[in-house]
Parts: sequence; C-alpha cells; structure tokens
Amino acid sequence: MSRDPKEFITWALAFSIYACFISLTLAAAKIPAVLLFFFGGFIVCLHGSLQHETIHGHPTGNRLVNSLLAYAPLGVIYPYPIYRSTHIQHHETENLTNPLEDPESYYITRQSWQNELPPVRALLLFNNTLLGRLVLGPVILTWRFYSSEIKKLAGGNTANLSAWLIHIVLVTALFAYLTMVCQMPVWTYLACFVYPGLSLTLLRSYAEHQSARTASQRTAIVETAIPFRVLYLNNNYHYLHHKLPRIPWYELRNLYFKEREALLAENGSYFFNGYSEIFRKYAFKMRSPLVFEDAVERDLIPLEAQEKIAADLEIETQGQNGKALPDHP
Repeated sequence: MSRDPKEFITWALAFSIYACFISLTLAAAKIPAVLLFFFGGFIVCLHGSLQHETIHGHPTGNRLVNSLLAYAPLGVIYPYPIYRSTHIQHHETENLTNPLEDPESYYITRQSWQNELPPVRALLLFNNTLLGRLVLGPVILTWRFYSSEIKKLAGGNTANLSAWLIHIVLVTALFAYLTMVCQMPVWTYLACFVYPGLSLTLLRSYAEHQSARTASQRTAIVETAIPFRVLYLNNNYHYLHHKLPRIPWYELRNLYFKEREALLAENGSYFFNGYSEIFRKYAFKMRSPLVFEDAVERDLIPLEAQEKIAADLEIETQGQNGKALPDHP
C-alpha cells in the first residue's frame, strides 16, 4: 500500500510511538512525576505529528489506512476527523491567518475582542505571549474548540456528531485502559501526557504564521536541533510544508537545505534560529497584535513607521517587504 518504499520509516515511527506509549503508561507508577511529564508530553505531541502526517497522505495512498494508523485519541481533546477537516481547510484557504477563513488562526476579529469581558481579554493577551501560550494555551484552546462545537450542535449542525460519538467511545476505552490496567488516575494522564503534549504542539505553532502583505510571507521556517525536528517531524520547515504539503516528513530537511536561499527569499526571511530564539524574543511579549484587523493595518503601513508601533505594543516585526496586501479583507 505504501507508494514509496521509504515510507516504512513512517510505519516504524508509528509502531514505535504506540510501543513507547504502552510501555510508558504501564510503567508510569514507577516513574518520577517530572520524567513522566516530560516523556508523556513528548509521546503525545509526537503522536499529533504522526496524525498530521497521515492527513497529508502518508504512509500509504489509502485514506482509511492512514486514518486508522493515527486515529487513537492519545491527545484526548480533538476527534481525528475534525482535526483532519479543519487542517485541510487551513491549507486550502487563500487568506491564511484570517480567523474568518483559517480555522487554525490564533488571531481574533475586532468584533470578538469587543464582545469579551475585561478578564477574558487579559487572559487572551497573556496567551498571545509564548509563556502564556505554553501555560494557559491548552486550556484556552480547548475552551474555544469545545465552545464552538457545542454551539454547532445546539444550532442543529450535526455534521461532526458521528466523529464525536466515536471519539467519546475511544476516549472512554483509553481511560479504562489507564485506570484498570495501568492503575493510573485520569487526572495524572491529563496532567502528565495531554497537557504537556498540547503545550509542546503550541510551541511549534506559536510563530508558524503571521499576518503579512503577501501569502508567501505568512509562514515561518525554524532551523532547530534534532529533538525538535523529530518531535515535529520536520514541520518546523513550515513554509516548505505549505508550499509542498505532499512531501513526506523525512524528505523535508534535505529538500529545504537544497533550496534554502530561494525559500527564505520567498517567505521574506520569516525565519528563526531554533525555538530558543522564539522563546527569548516572545516569552513575555506579543509577537503580533492579537486582533486581526490591527495586524493587517500594521502590515499596510510603511516599514519605518512599524518600529514605533512595535515599541508601543511591545511586539517585533519580521518579514515585511513593503508590497501591497491584495488578498486580505
């Protein structure tokens, strides 16, 4: 079923993830909490990266086989079919980062901002820093996702109902395995596997996209060390992934360095030298305005004037080339 003989790498990865997950959960009672938090988060995040790979057609040309390979809800929060449909929409939209069209955008509309209470606004602003994204991000992301899904169901939209029913059954089975076989409380799994796993995922996505004048400048490249390249399955070369979404994860790095100069020119040098650089720059300050309209207005003004705005808002500007923004509303 694999189209490329090298896809055995992805098969081996998948089986390794599940083997490590079973071993880790069975031995959890003997593992110090700090190590369980680290390794549990790593496995759940890596499984999420595997899910991402299957969405893009790997390791086989059969969608059902790919889906079954990664369907297990180790991350608990998202039903796989919903993740799949929203991620495909994220790739297909011409207005990347626009929260009205991009389901993975972290910007919010001005209307949504005005409708929020002051305490919620404060939390959202903190969540727009990297530290906030890592600490509060999993809670805020879950809250927003479940609120949206509940509103859909309450409004009579049952398109995702079957996905939710299957998800509930699988999560129940997972919790039964954890409590009855592994003697692990559910709260331990949520605290030491799900939460850090989602935090690590949010570290990757924090600077992945920005509002920018041209579409090619909205997606970042992060050159990072091997632990993060493995954890994210080379999705740190995110601009290249968006440009060629069908390329398997194990080919992205070599292809990137073959075309590095051209790719960086295309994306306006929206580039970071590792996730440590992102942390140093944005741990305590916003990378971009939270309100989408504010970000677009910033992109439309001359670059020289952005320095003052950046200082006023405690943000930094990157990858701006002075061209018009033709396809933002």
